[in-house]
Amino acid sequence: MITKDNYYLVPVELGQDIFDIAIQEYGSLEYVFKVVEDNALTIDEKLDAGSLLQFETKRDDNHKEVRDFFKRTATRVNCHDFYDDTNYILQEDTNKILQTNDSGLLHS
Repeated sequence: MITKDNYYLVPVELGQDIFDIAIQEYGSLEYVFKVVEDNALTIDEKLDAGSLLQFETKRDDNHKEVRDFFKRTATRVNCHDFYDDTNYILQEDTNKILQTNDSGLLHS
């Protein structure tokens, strides 16, 4: 987090969207449109990992407990599923599942 005079900047993590950010920084989805407005975004805009979003340091006390919990525990809200780049082959018998190793060879 980078702090300036009246605002601070928060980097977006891979997979985070505008809704995750609203919950993380304001404690509620109610503020999703504030995030959009303050950062010149659209509601369905895909956020790039590493981009910085701006938030006012002075704000109301609504949802303060939730906001403080995320800050105190250094929790980043990210409600999206990720996949790894391992190539799994689906099998009915789990004992025969094959996957690629670092050299690209299949093994069980």
